Amino acid sequence: MASIIGIDLGSWAIKATVLQGGFNRYDIDGQYIKKIETDGEEPPTIEDRIATLSELLSEVYSEESAQYGATFPIDHASMRLVNMPFTDKNQIAQTLAFEVEGLVPYDLSDMVLTHRVVSTNLEGSAVLASLTPTDRLGVHLSHLGEAGADPKSCVVDGDLLSVYSNSLTTAILDIGHTRTIVTVAKDGQT
Repeated sequence: MASIIGIDLGSWAIKATVLQGGFNRYDIDGQYIKKIETDGEEPPTIEDRIATLSELLSEVYSEESAQYGATFPIDHASMRLVNMPFTDKNQIAQTLAFEVEGLVPYDLSDMVLTHRVVSTNLEGSAVLASLTPTDRLGVHLSHLGEAGADPKSCVVDGDLLSVYSNSLTTAILDIGHTRTIVTVAKDGQT
């Protein structure tokens, strides 16, 4: 049975959710939380958070074949909804960078561009494009790797919240210690 561990690097606590299953069907096997110990009122450093993640993973789960999933903070990313005049996934992948380049003030060579098709119709596709700075993403992944949690997937946290939406237009709030995320979604789509 395959194991996936989802990681949430909070400001004051680290959370991990262990999923068991396979063939796109997984059940929650456990949810764990560990408070980050600090010497003061300032938010914990990334080093404190990664050390706590390492401790949490060693305490609750030790399967070497587990795969990890993590989030990247939306406050260090940029997301754009782009309408494309076609539905073919290959055409979207090949032309999306040209479309996004005119919409953002970034040099795309310094960014990681990912996307997912939100919807399609006879006129084309609505595509959610995500831009993350290559250097910031690299540091983030490196930190997770230091804790032994090299993620197979890393999703922008604001987009991930859309799974909590239903057929109505919904605002999902994640009120944290140092930031609040608001995701507006419908039918599970940001």
